[in-house]
Amino acid sequence: MFLNINATTVIAIIFLMLNIIVSIYYRGSTNSIQKYALGRRKFATVAIATSIIGTYFSGNIFHYALLYTLQPGILKLSMLATAVSFIIQSLILAPRIQKFLGKLSVADVMGSLYGNHIKVITAIGSIVISLTISAMEIKLLYNIIQYISYNGLFIIAITIIIYLSCIGIRAIVFTDMFHCFTIIFLYAALFVFFNKVADFSTIITTLTTNQIFDFKGFIDYTNPLIMQYWWVLAFNILPIVRPLMFYKYLIVTNSRQVVNVLNTLSVVIFAATILLIIFATILLPIDIRNANPSDILTEVIKRCSDPEFTQLMIIVMIVITISTVISHISMAAVICFNDLCYPLGILKQYSPKNKLRIVRLFVILFTIASVLISFTNQELWNMHILGEHFYSPIIGAPLLVTVLGFRSTSKVILSGMISGGVSLLLLDWYNQSVTEIYHIVLAIIINFTVMMTMHYGLQEPGRWENYKIVSKLHEAYCKRENNAINWLRALLQYFEWNRILAYSSDMLRHQHYCLYTSIFTILSLSIMSVLSISSNSLDNSQIINILLLLSFGLTTIFTVYQFLSLTPDNNKYLGLIWLIFIFFALILTNTALLVVSEFHKVSLICFIVNLIVVGILIRWQVALIMIISGVIIAIGILSIFEPQISLMPPADSGLIPTTLMVGSVLLMFIKIKQDEYILEQNMRSKAENKIKSMNIRLNIKKEILNHLSHEVRTPLQG
Repeated sequence: MFLNINATTVIAIIFLMLNIIVSIYYRGSTNSIQKYALGRRKFATVAIATSIIGTYFSGNIFHYALLYTLQPGILKLSMLATAVSFIIQSLILAPRIQKFLGKLSVADVMGSLYGNHIKVITAIGSIVISLTISAMEIKLLYNIIQYISYNGLFIIAITIIIYLSCIGIRAIVFTDMFHCFTIIFLYAALFVFFNKVADFSTIITTLTTNQIFDFKGFIDYTNPLIMQYWWVLAFNILPIVRPLMFYKYLIVTNSRQVVNVLNTLSVVIFAATILLIIFATILLPIDIRNANPSDILTEVIKRCSDPEFTQLMIIVMIVITISTVISHISMAAVICFNDLCYPLGILKQYSPKNKLRIVRLFVILFTIASVLISFTNQELWNMHILGEHFYSPIIGAPLLVTVLGFRSTSKVILSGMISGGVSLLLLDWYNQSVTEIYHIVLAIIINFTVMMTMHYGLQEPGRWENYKIVSKLHEAYCKRENNAINWLRALLQYFEWNRILAYSSDMLRHQHYCLYTSIFTILSLSIMSVLSISSNSLDNSQIINILLLLSFGLTTIFTVYQFLSLTPDNNKYLGLIWLIFIFFALILTNTALLVVSEFHKVSLICFIVNLIVVGILIRWQVALIMIISGVIIAIGILSIFEPQISLMPPADSGLIPTTLMVGSVLLMFIKIKQDEYILEQNMRSKAENKIKSMNIRLNIKKEILNHLSHEVRTPLQG
């Protein structure tokens, strides 16, 4: 067993606990299919970005990325081709997605344009590919669980069951955000481990001499697999949108969000692929290329020499696979009920509450089906091709041209779908193989060709719609970007003294927050100082004593002021003083005490709680700036005045990534809640302004009516 109670185990426990808490928290607000699938469609761009990044970086993506990276020739570029595909989607597809926002799925979009029979076909293909992807993730999870205890496996199973009974899109977005952060910290840990075992000269030597980077292999047609590699590259570069990714596009607020997110995703994929190629080439032995392709991840885990990094890799893969399975299965359940059962006249008579229960039942049934698929197929590639057989050749091309603006009759779309499916079956039969990727690419081309031929050859009604690609929001955004002078003036206005005072006072929504902050700060500083005093580093640390003296002094003054001042609410400087107090006492001083305590576990827990409290008390933008600057200043002060103190945690602690991950994820969650609060405040203020305007108009109306009645009663004089 690799796993013990350490930092990586804590990551898994936190992930499972947060999933249960968030799913139960959001269950009460999920009372219909619409809310289950779409929420309120008011997600922040950062939340959507992390969700889509988490959606892409699934377990099978890492599996194929490692597999392709370790192969010579052009195959390693196939992952980079995916980045090009998302760039194409951001330039061509994303601006045109605005018309379909609010739909529940791919099948809902196609069915709204071409009828129920197209909806049913699309629903079946979407469900099959979702189940096969889930089965691939479960297969990877099954290969990894040999490294964890049965207790850990039991906890994972219970968490999935509870989560599946409660989930909605808001909980899924939160899970995807945690998924995204685990990937970030995996790369961070990989970079740290990489620095331990390799230097710059080793990297240069490997990159220039390793045969994997022999670019002549890209066009070496003596290699019997070279054409297969080119077909994989062509398949990855096609802008075919899978059901889950398209579903994430539909929950955004506007198309501009999709454009920004896809551009970000393209950069992330490109950078992650390059780093993975370098890391895998330097760190992994060359003979690992001969391992079974389906077991490449487990082989990497077995051959990793660092136990801490091995544990972290196992935990990250568990988080990724669970998150991906939950997302795909929940989407498949919505499609099955809304786009398959409804058009067929099944389950229409139930109430909205019972319909939601049926969807959750579908989730559990699809989970069981995915497990069965994973056990009946030993090869991951076979499951991948099985899912693509039911989706890309049949639905991929019609969906692509539909988003681009092509409108025709359902007969044309149905002909394209049938031709794509039949041509794929014929190619599989002719070559006696169902695992060739070029069969799918050719079937997509045939599907598109038949649709265009049917539409123009038979002169079917329809046209290419010209969408106004740039929305009003995008126009306003471009105008603001182009006018740099006005932007600079607006930026400088934010630093006006009166605006700073008003902004800080606005964050202090309730005056009793000051007293609560003081009490919490006294408790936190007391615990941290005791732990620091117990270490040997604090014997002659004058700077720590000064920081503690100032922090306790500020806390005392702040507390006494709340009790002795007759009108503390009228002090316009109170909000700014409160922010300075939080920065100095909760962030700067606590960071210094954490370092001095040699990263004691209890100190780390207190530090995590401090970050959470700061995120709750103030707005996330200010909290993020204050936390980063406070940590940097504290480290700078210690490096100047206490150079003998080690600023880095012990190598065997492994808790700093956990601390940063928990802080980042919870701050992200708090950010969403704060955005919702600000949105509600803005809506409330707009409603109040409308009421005031209506009252003014009503008064004017009454005055006019009074004048009219007076004029009517006035006798005419002539």
